[in-house]
Amino acid sequence: MSRTSMNRKKVIVVGAGLAGCAAALSAYENGSSVEVIESRTRRSIIEGETTSFEALQNLTQDGDALELISKMGFDIEPEATYIGARIYPPSGKHLDFRLGRPHGYFIRRRGEGSMDHQMIERIERADMKIEFGTRVERATPDGRLTISKGDDRFEMRADIIIGADGRSTTVGKGIASPLYGKDIAIGIGCHFKGPHGFEPGIAQCWLGSKLCPGEYSYVLPSREEVTVVTTMRPHMVPKGTPYARYLERFLEIPSIREGLGSSRRICDVFGSVPVTPGRRFGKGRILLAGESARLTDPLLGFGIKNAILSGHLAGSSIAHVDPVKEYTTWINERIVPDLRKRMRARETIMDSLEDHQIDQMVSMIEAVISGTDPDAFFDSRRRKALGSGIWSLTRKGYAGQAMKLLIPLVRANFSLKT
Repeated sequence: MSRTSMNRKKVIVVGAGLAGCAAALSAYENGSSVEVIESRTRRSIIEGETTSFEALQNLTQDGDALELISKMGFDIEPEATYIGARIYPPSGKHLDFRLGRPHGYFIRRRGEGSMDHQMIERIERADMKIEFGTRVERATPDGRLTISKGDDRFEMRADIIIGADGRSTTVGKGIASPLYGKDIAIGIGCHFKGPHGFEPGIAQCWLGSKLCPGEYSYVLPSREEVTVVTTMRPHMVPKGTPYARYLERFLEIPSIREGLGSSRRICDVFGSVPVTPGRRFGKGRILLAGESARLTDPLLGFGIKNAILSGHLAGSSIAHVDPVKEYTTWINERIVPDLRKRMRARETIMDSLEDHQIDQMVSMIEAVISGTDPDAFFDSRRRKALGSGIWSLTRKGYAGQAMKLLIPLVRANFSLKT
């Protein structure tokens, strides 16, 4: 389709995050006339004084996440590469492991040269319009939008609307299933810069109901910076307990205080992510991408890869006769199966096991890791059968047997072949 064609489709992308930028660029490359609407200012996205990082998941059957994103035309340079982790169960006795391939990357999300900055600049250099400080108040499946900017309010129409406006999506109201307390995880933390004692490339993960109810706390260090976050499920937090109290407990752990050393706290981190996958990804003239479609990893909360991939697929689908059908088929084939598997793992581990059971589980995993070939459990059929068996046993109350089956399932997640 030629971009000079009078019949090219008018596409409005709502949201200039990673999913929205990927969708806009993909739709433009496929011949559409594209406009991007973003409620934040340009400065607040990429020119803020604080620094924001996010983890890019690499535990994927698609291969290396950076290579996958590179094939879609996006150039991402990680601040750090993670090749191992240290797990702290409630007992405090830690488990160390190293992997044969990166299991995650640390990506800069703000500042000059950041990933978001690169994508927005690509949109600005292309023949696309991007409106900052503009809010979508309403979107309907027939392609109508109500827009506000300052005191002005006006109507717009589009052949296709791509909603990439986050988990509390306005575009997706009436399409995406509603989010309840049990459907989200809340994270609260802070970012430090300067000399520290944590080993770069080794993530730390802490478990236990007293520290992070229904979730986990983590430390992600690069060479000169550290992000410390504790996450929790709102419905598991005792009524009246401030979320910040869990972060304070985490920061008071002696090894955390010692590891932070003389680094200085430069910004705070607060946010929430869906932990239950979406079921509807479009209707009429509307497509939903990224967190708007609830495509974050239910177990670990990662969202970058699926945001970029879903945005790219949404933009590509516009060239087809029925974009919603095409896009929904792609999402159900490329992304949803892994999300469903990881949702079952969440139900088995985070939502079911008590602290003493987590201690037992980590001890058994340590026994397996200490003398097992990393590729021994790389069999998708075996992994699928084990995942089903774990869920069934845990549901019936046989947590001990479930944990024994859990060992190879977890091992498989950390032993994908290169």
